[in-house]
Amino acid sequence: MPLRLVVFYGSIIAVTAVYVQYNSTVALGVSELHGPSAYAFLLTLNGALVILCEMPLSGFTRRLPWWIPASAGSALMTVGIVVSGAARPYPLIAAGVVLWTVGEMLFSPVVSSATATLAPPDRIGRYQGYLSTVQAVAFGLGPAAGTFLYGVDTTLLWLCCTAVGALACLGFLSAGRLARRTA
Repeated sequence: MPLRLVVFYGSIIAVTAVYVQYNSTVALGVSELHGPSAYAFLLTLNGALVILCEMPLSGFTRRLPWWIPASAGSALMTVGIVVSGAARPYPLIAAGVVLWTVGEMLFSPVVSSATATLAPPDRIGRYQGYLSTVQAVAFGLGPAAGTFLYGVDTTLLWLCCTAVGALACLGFLSAGRLARRTA
């Protein structure tokens, strides 16, 4: 497998493991502080923003090289997840949700096309399958590791999420650089 894809898939695992904290540790923290209905409103906010804004935003980002929205989206998802999980005031938590939602809208539409761009031309389907596997691993690993760390020390959880998200951003930038070098 080309190095650019190894770095890319590693970055996918990293940022997705951070992102899925919205479904586990963020939900636990917000529900503890403000109740389940407060968290339900935040998920509704996320869905409404995606419905209203993702298509117009995708129209803009499709003109950019894939690594720009992937790395920017990773950064916003990471900051948003950490803020919405670590903050206590509800308005700040809601601002975190807006940040990770914007990151999600930047990141998600480019992942499959980036995989196709990075894959050898005769193996695009195979590498799309690898992408699905990598995402499934992260969707299992992220909540498990996150809830374990949540039980140990929430500060440690959010520090780890920040570090892992930063590595993912750097990974996408590196994969883009490797792709440009081999093109």
